[in-house]
Amino acid sequence: MNTHLQHFISLNIILLSLAAYPLGAATVPTDTQSIRRDIKQLKDTLDSTKDRYQNLRSEVTQLEKKLGDIATNYRKTELKIEASQKRLQEANTKGESLDRDLDVQKSALAEQLQAMYTAGGQSHLRLLLREDDPSDISRTLRYFAYLNDYRMARIKRLHKTRSDIATLRETTHNEQQTLAELSVTLKTQQSQLQSTLDEREGKLSALKGDMRTQSRQLATLQAEEAQLQRTIERITQQREQAALAQTKIAAATPPPPVTKQTAKKAPDVSTETSAPTTSNKRTKADAELVSYTGNRPFTQLKGKLAWPTSGSILHAYRSRRNEKLHWNGVVIKAQGGAPVRSVAAGKIIFADWVDGYGHLIMVEHDRNYMSIYGYNRALYKKKGHVIKANEVIAVVGNSGGQQQNGLYFEIRKGTTPMNPAIWCR
Repeated sequence: MNTHLQHFISLNIILLSLAAYPLGAATVPTDTQSIRRDIKQLKDTLDSTKDRYQNLRSEVTQLEKKLGDIATNYRKTELKIEASQKRLQEANTKGESLDRDLDVQKSALAEQLQAMYTAGGQSHLRLLLREDDPSDISRTLRYFAYLNDYRMARIKRLHKTRSDIATLRETTHNEQQTLAELSVTLKTQQSQLQSTLDEREGKLSALKGDMRTQSRQLATLQAEEAQLQRTIERITQQREQAALAQTKIAAATPPPPVTKQTAKKAPDVSTETSAPTTSNKRTKADAELVSYTGNRPFTQLKGKLAWPTSGSILHAYRSRRNEKLHWNGVVIKAQGGAPVRSVAAGKIIFADWVDGYGHLIMVEHDRNYMSIYGYNRALYKKKGHVIKANEVIAVVGNSGGQQQNGLYFEIRKGTTPMNPAIWCR
């Protein structure tokens, strides 16, 4: 606790103790044990408040992580409902087509039966007894055979269409049940999401109530910013070491001997990649450290990138965060639950929790540049995923103990922050 604050409290307690006695009193208490006891009690209270602050901070963090899990599951349920609705719509369209086909088949079969009924007197026996030209009789018999085969084919097709309609109705019924169950699940998750948000707001209000001094706020912000910087430096160092190791392996691997036959069949190394040999096979962890190489350098996208989410700039780059700190990125005020999109194609190199920044995701665009997205409610991508430009990677939130919904967004060259406003249009 601040030494000046302790002296100030002690002095006030002494003055209050002296003030409790009238000016004309004959005696003034000289025993300081009661005063020391009061000071100790106050110190214990302050220590208890500090512990409560830490506990509340931990509870807010746990609630925000829980909120991220619920939001992720909520998104999965939404996608399942969309897929179910699409399948149901396709089934209904197919059902309508089958019903029309069935009506056409019935009409065609009825016309054929009517025609056969009209010519029903021309049985095979009567054709033979009429003593017509044998070639005419043979031709007529073949005609009857063709008609019979055609009629049987129509009847089989009719039965198959009816069977398809029955199967489709069963599928539609099952899909409707699945959709109803998913709707119930979605409502439950919505309720969980709202209750968790409400609980978080209550804990956050209590937490802010305990943060009475600017010095504590400053120390917290400095620690959070330092943690983010250490995370970025650690990831950058790991990827540089991995790139150096791959370069050494490639340099140490001798090229295959070239013969006349292999020279003719040798592929163009500028367009094809040879299969990995035993010396350069990588584990999954090693593969995650391989730098992403896009179709075009990230520097060519300067001034052409779209902002990662819709909203207004709440805190601009290098604007004052407090009397000692500046913003290394921008904070975009946005609606909670809005999609967060990657500004360019790249590879996820970090997707985890960072104190003060909440659910945070980093995207490497090439060996030099990365983009950072914080305060998210939930992350939709994991480390190692390769993503396209404008692909949804997270959802806007207020994790990390933020008071309002928004997105923290940075662009960095190596470990150096850049102004996002000169990159995004």
